[in-house]
Amino acid sequence: MLDVFQNKPKVVIMEVGSWKGASANRIAGRCKARGVDLAALVCIDTWLGAPEFYTWGLDDETRGVALRPFDGYPSVFYTFTKNTKFAGHHDVVVPFPISSLQAAEVLRHYGIKADAIYVDGSHESKAVYMDLLTFNEVLDKGGLMWGDDYSENWPGVQQAVNLFAEKLKLKLIVNGVNWILCK
Repeated sequence: MLDVFQNKPKVVIMEVGSWKGASANRIAGRCKARGVDLAALVCIDTWLGAPEFYTWGLDDETRGVALRPFDGYPSVFYTFTKNTKFAGHHDVVVPFPISSLQAAEVLRHYGIKADAIYVDGSHESKAVYMDLLTFNEVLDKGGLMWGDDYSENWPGVQQAVNLFAEKLKLKLIVNGVNWILCK
């Protein structure tokens, strides 16, 4: 999928929801391996966790426990920066610690556009839909928007992606749990 950017100079990719950096490292690694001239991978997250981290996932190692609070405040942001530095992607990864909707507002203010946007913040239908709608304004014409968790385990993601694609009359490509839309 990222091969379409091989001959484009200075590609900007945004990731909405970065958590510990696994997907950021995958995206940056794949771009570098394919010769994509990645200007920046802007990673947008509050690093505060999602509702499930404080409810049913409170004792889960990958959710609530992963917040690693220090004096009551989550410290997972430092796990993210450590992981991206260790993977050797600190040269292209640009953390932007802010909510997704506020990030889109700032990016629009400065006229910053993305060639591709990976959406993996919330898994709740309304929040996912708002991320899709809001970041569509930041996505450059011809750009790609994609994500994962398109499964019955996360019905909110499926509902939001389906509604968004239908409303904007975009072709939705689904491959397993991954989805892709082209603007």
